[in-house]
Amino acid sequence: MKKRLALFFALAALLLIAPFAGAADYNQELILRELEYLKQKVKFQEMEIQQLKGATGDALDKKIEEKVDTKIATGESAKVSLANELIDQLEIKGDLRVRYERMDRDNPADDYDAQNRWRTRFRVGGVWKNKTENWEIGAGLATGGIDGTSTNDTWGEESPFETGDIRLDYAYAKHKMESFSFILGQQKNPFETSWLYWDGDLRPTGFTAKYKSDVGVFATLGAYGVRFYKNDKDTAMLLGGQVGYENIIGEVELLAAVGYQHFDSEFSDEQAPNPDYDYQLGDLYVEATIPAGAVKLTPYGHIWCNFGADGEDGEGQLGGTLNPGDEDLGWLIGLDAKIMKLFKVGYAYAVVGADSLYGGLKDSDFGAGLSSTDLKGHKISASYSMTKNISTGVTAFFYEADARENQKDVDLYQCDVVYKF
Repeated sequence: MKKRLALFFALAALLLIAPFAGAADYNQELILRELEYLKQKVKFQEMEIQQLKGATGDALDKKIEEKVDTKIATGESAKVSLANELIDQLEIKGDLRVRYERMDRDNPADDYDAQNRWRTRFRVGGVWKNKTENWEIGAGLATGGIDGTSTNDTWGEESPFETGDIRLDYAYAKHKMESFSFILGQQKNPFETSWLYWDGDLRPTGFTAKYKSDVGVFATLGAYGVRFYKNDKDTAMLLGGQVGYENIIGEVELLAAVGYQHFDSEFSDEQAPNPDYDYQLGDLYVEATIPAGAVKLTPYGHIWCNFGADGEDGEGQLGGTLNPGDEDLGWLIGLDAKIMKLFKVGYAYAVVGADSLYGGLKDSDFGAGLSSTDLKGHKISASYSMTKNISTGVTAFFYEADARENQKDVDLYQCDVVYKF
C-alpha cells in the first residue's frame, strides 16, 4: 500500500511539475524570440540613424557648396563666407596696393623739384550680418597715420625698412527697417559724391539715417563728430543732408543728388580764417551709366558752393589777396569708360575755388605738393584687370593754382598694382 501511495504521489508530482516545466521552456523561448526581435529592431534603427546623419551632412555640404558656387558666379569669389546658425553670414575681404609715385613740380622761376617714392596700402575688414534681426556689424583695419584722408604707408619714411602702422579704418553698427537704415559709428562716406569732393579714404564718425523708396527716391541725414578740441573740451560737429533720385530708365542708370553740409560754430571758431567766415556747403552731383555694346560710359558732374565764405581781401583759407566771396565756387566734370569688364579709362577736369570747401576733407592727391584748394587741372586714369582679383593701373594729375600767381605747376604720376581677396 505504501509503495502504491509513493508511486501515486510520484506520478502526481510529475503530472503537476510537467506543465510548469513546459510553460517555463515555452516562456524562455518566447523571451529569446522577443530579445532577438528587439535586437534586430535596434540594429535597423541604428542603420536608419546613420543614413539620416549621412544625408544631413551631405545636404549641409551641398548647401555650403551651392553658396560658394553662387558667389563665384556673381563675381564675389574674393569674399570668404561662413554659414552659421547664429551669424547668418560673415564676410571678410581686403586688398593690398603697391604704388610707385612720382611728383614733378615746376615753378615760374624755372626751379625744378622732383619726388619719387614707393607706398603701400593694406586694408582688411569683416561684416557680420544677422538677417533675423536686420542688423550688421562692420569693422576694418588699414595702414596709414592719423590723417583721415590717406591710408598710404610710405616705404622707409623715417628709418630703413621701417614697419608700417595698422589703424582702425571703420567700425559701425547698421540696422534696417523696411525702407530705412541707421548707421552708428565710424563708417564709409554715406553720401553720393564725386572722387574729389570727399577723399575716398574718409570715414565720418557719427550717426546716419537713410531712406530709399521703391521708385528710386532717397534721402540721407547725418551728424558727425569732426574733431575734439581739448581747449574747449567739446567736439565740433558736421551736420549733413542729401536728397536724390537713382533709377534705371531703359538701359540708362541715372543718379542725381542735392546735398547740404554745415560745420558748427565749434569747428568754425577753430578752423575758419576770420570771425565772419563759416562752412556752409551746398552741392549738386549727377551721373549716368550708358551701355554702348561692350563699353559702359559714365559721364558725371559735380558743382558746389560755400555759402558761408565771408570776409575781406586776404581773409580766406589761403590768405594772400584773394577775397573769400569770390572764391566760394568749385566744379568738376568727368567721363569714365569700362571696356569688356577688363579695361577702365577715365578723364576729369576740376576747378576748386580757394574757399569753395574745407580743404582738409577733399581728395588728398589732387593738389598734393601745391595746396588743398585754389586748384584747376586734369585727372587721367587707365587700368587693366589681369584676373578677377589682380589689376594694374596708371593715374596722372596735372594741376596748377587757379587764382594765385607765381605758384608751382605740378604733375603727379601713380602706378599701382592691386591685389584683392
